[in-house]
Amino acid sequence: MVIGVHFDLDQRTLSFSVNGEMKGVAVRDFPLDKFPTLALACFFTRKNSGVTIVERASKRVKLTLSFNFSQMGGSQTKNAQPIIYRGTAEEIDPSNYPKIEGHTLTLSDARKLGYMMYGNKEKGKDTHNILLFPGTPGSRFFCPKTIPDNVTVYVLERPGIGLSDPKPNRTILDWADDVLEFVDGLSIQHFGVIGYSSGSPYAYAVAYKLGGLTDEKGKLRLRGVSVVSSLAPPNTPNVTVGMPFFFKLGYYMAYYTPSLINMITTSGKQEVLTNPVRAGRSGMGAHAVVDQKEYQKKGVEGLFIQSSLEVNSRSQGIYVAEDYTLWCKDWGFDIADIKTKVHLYQGQLDLATTVNMATFISSQIPDSKLIVDPESGHMCIFHFWNDILNFLVSSLDGESVDVIEKENEKAEGRHQLDGADITISL
Repeated sequence: MVIGVHFDLDQRTLSFSVNGEMKGVAVRDFPLDKFPTLALACFFTRKNSGVTIVERASKRVKLTLSFNFSQMGGSQTKNAQPIIYRGTAEEIDPSNYPKIEGHTLTLSDARKLGYMMYGNKEKGKDTHNILLFPGTPGSRFFCPKTIPDNVTVYVLERPGIGLSDPKPNRTILDWADDVLEFVDGLSIQHFGVIGYSSGSPYAYAVAYKLGGLTDEKGKLRLRGVSVVSSLAPPNTPNVTVGMPFFFKLGYYMAYYTPSLINMITTSGKQEVLTNPVRAGRSGMGAHAVVDQKEYQKKGVEGLFIQSSLEVNSRSQGIYVAEDYTLWCKDWGFDIADIKTKVHLYQGQLDLATTVNMATFISSQIPDSKLIVDPESGHMCIFHFWNDILNFLVSSLDGESVDVIEKENEKAEGRHQLDGADITISL
């Protein structure tokens, strides 16, 4: 799929096309102060970002940028290596989607909230309840690796995704109200939260709004929050520093041209439903090489493909776009007011949600700790998964987190804690 972004400085319009077919004007009165930055960045970084200038008028009145997602995902020529998929055929067969597996909870406004439960939930068996907010377009099927017997993970779908009904004019902070209804509806007294990638603003919203929530004995119900590959609020200094141009342009588009993001997310539906493996790998082309390799591992790629098929088979691209546009606008609260204990897990090589973002957030939240793996990227959730669960389980138990973390550091051999690089020889 080739997406063209067309700037017309005379008319101050921004339009876009898919595979050469014009889709109309996405935004009018485009802010001219942003144009030189985009144009120059495109010219100087086009090879690394997968962006090429295909048309330019002599006076630079018009400029067309072409984003070839297939080329970004690797060569698709007749001499290319065949795609080797290491998951199951059922995961990638579009005829199996949308799926009916899962659960819903009816909220007070009659909306349904979709979720899937993973782990051991036997009656009478003690368990540690953890809520997972996946990235975009993460569905209830996104749950990394295996779950210990003493843990139950609930993967929640945001409004408009999967089994969840949309919520008109929703905000990030509204999610905390849905979560409160969810834990009350399932009689969950104490819980921890995981927010991954674009699920991270929602994790912060829950920490902000539900952090002081107590049970009948006066004990905190939300015991800890783990945030992985975190996004940062738009007031973050130099929020796009460290990003390649492709991600910077996406950030600017989400902020200035939400209608364009909507067109892009909805136009990719047919490609996903026709060849989900190739579509997924093409979309990974702008990420770090370490992430592209992690993505293609058995048990990893299928998680993303399942969510992509689930969303696209339900024609929910408009709600995926809504997610993108929400996190680059004002979140509606100050992360500095979060009192809940927060651990941030970050890959040093992440090009999408950078170390700069995580560092800023860690500096703002009083009771937080930043842990960085120098060899991971955006997919570091799979590297840190056991650490994440151990932190939340220990927080739910009220045990000494420091003792557990020291054991994990010794086992993993590398972490960055409190801004200091620590390497431990095994």
